[in-house]
Parts: sequence; C-alpha cells; structure tokens
Amino acid sequence: MIDQTNTNHHKHTYPFHILKASVVLQCLSELDMDLTEDELRDPAHHKEKVKALFQSLVEPCLGICLDGGTQAVPSAITDVQKSFSYPEVHDESILETHFFFLTKKFMNICGIPDFSLRDLFAPTSKRLRIQLSGAINFIKFREERITMYAELVEQKVELNEQLNVVNDEHAMVMKELEDTKAVCSSKWKELEDIEFECEEIKSEIAQQNKLQASIRHESGQLKKKVYELKESNAITSLALEEAQAEKRKLSSRVVQSPERIKRAMAEVKKSLDTERALYEQSIVEAEKAKQRVKVVTEATNNVSKLVKKIVGKLEVQLNKHNAAVEELEGIKEN
Repeated sequence: MIDQTNTNHHKHTYPFHILKASVVLQCLSELDMDLTEDELRDPAHHKEKVKALFQSLVEPCLGICLDGGTQAVPSAITDVQKSFSYPEVHDESILETHFFFLTKKFMNICGIPDFSLRDLFAPTSKRLRIQLSGAINFIKFREERITMYAELVEQKVELNEQLNVVNDEHAMVMKELEDTKAVCSSKWKELEDIEFECEEIKSEIAQQNKLQASIRHESGQLKKKVYELKESNAITSLALEEAQAEKRKLSSRVVQSPERIKRAMAEVKKSLDTERALYEQSIVEAEKAKQRVKVVTEATNNVSKLVKKIVGKLEVQLNKHNAAVEELEGIKEN
C-alpha cells in the first residue's frame, strides 16, 4: 500500500493554533498522558509510545475501547477477514487497520484530514506536534461543551420540574374550574327552582288578593245590612213603644176585648222577634265575616313575610351566582 497523502502537508492550513512543544507537554500532563520532550522531539524512535498516546486520545473522545481484540472490530471488517484462506493470520493486521481508521477518524474530527499511515509508522516531530495540538484543541473544546451540556441538562431538569409544577397547577385550576362550573350549574338549577316557586307564590298571592277583595266587599255588604237592620230595629222598637204608649192612653177610654188585645200583642211580638232574629243572624254573619277577614289578613301577612324571605334568599343566591360568574371570567382571562 503506497501512501500519497503526505506529499502536500506543507500546503495545508489547520483550524487551530499549533502549540509549542512545552505547551503540548504541559497540556498532556494535565490530561494525565505521559510524553517526554525526547519522545516528542524524536517520535520515530518511540513509535509504540506514539501509538499508545493516540490510543489514549481516541478511546475517551470516541467512546470506544481498543483492548477487546478482534471483538472490538466491526463485523464488516471481520467478514472480509473470514473470506481469506487463513483468516487467523490476519488478526494483527486487522487490528492495526481498525486502529488506523479510528485514529484517522479522530484526527479528521480534530481538523486534520491529511492523517496517514506514515504518521503512525514513521512519525515526525513537526507532524506529531500538529496532531497533538489539534487533539488538545478538540479536547479543550469538548470539555467546554461537556460543561455547557451539563449546565443545559441541569437547566432542562429545572425547567421540566417547573413545567411539571405548572402542569399540576394547570390541572388543579382546571379541576377548580370544572368544580366551579358544576357548582354554578347546581346554583343555576336552584335559582330556576326558586324562580318557579316565586311564580307560584305570586299566583297564590294574586288569588288571595282576589279572595280578600271579595271578602272585603262581602263584609261591606254585611256591615251595610247590619246597619240597615239596626236602623229597622230601632224604628220597630220606637213604633212598639209608641204603640204601647198609645195603648196605655186608649186603655183608659176604650174597653177592648182581651182576646183582640192579645192577638195584637202577639203579632207585634212576633214581628219584633223576627226582626231580632234577623238582627242576631246579621250580627253572627258579620262576626264570621270579620273572622274571615282576619284569617285572610293573617294569611296575606304570612305570604308577604314568606315572599320577603324568599326574595332575601334569592338575593343571596344571586350574589353568589354573580360572584361565581366573575370568578369564572377571571379564570378564563388568566
């Protein structure tokens, strides 16, 4: 295999600063990677150390382990190996090839696309310093991004917790809203029932008012009749007294038949008894009318009190309903 990728190294520019040898060694020391100044100055005589150094860089950055032998090699490469006549003879070369491709992939990520087999088998101080500068630059960049990623993850966790709290609060508010709607619906039904009851009470009051007016009219008629009977009784009593006086006056002059006098007296007494009976009946009827007026008045007063009580309840329920409606509107606006 002839490597042609190293012919234009001097023409390539890299997206990072090429560090001094002392800075490279210091950075590797901070990364717990051992490399001496002599090894960096003359890497061709320390190829195994260079290879081990690349392995130490590749494994954590690519998240792989190269100590698993052929088990760590992708199946595509092992399938090619199995097609050979003696596949076990190629185990080492397969591992070397796999390691090279991983190292080249890592170098490409670091901004060194011209990494070749020559850099593993015939490394130079200048090329190695460039490659280690790119790797250090990537590792520093990676550490910064890992720190940033950790901060973002922490922020995400906090935001998720806040979101969960907001969702819980939203669920609670929605439940309160549903409960409020249910209460409002129940109160609205109660309000409708009370309004229906009020309509019935109004109808009953109207009927009672009509009945009261009828009783008052009837009571007025009875009072008028009683007055007429009293007047008639007074007239009758006066006529009787005059008759009795006339009788006494004439009795000294005229001798009358006792039977005739008795009949006249009986007729007068009968007429008087009839008038008295009518008078007493009128008194009884007037008293009944007064009682009926009293009962109706009490019923009217009771109905008025009941209406006031119901109106008070209606005002309380209406205030609660208006408060619930305002609360619902406030919740919807929020």
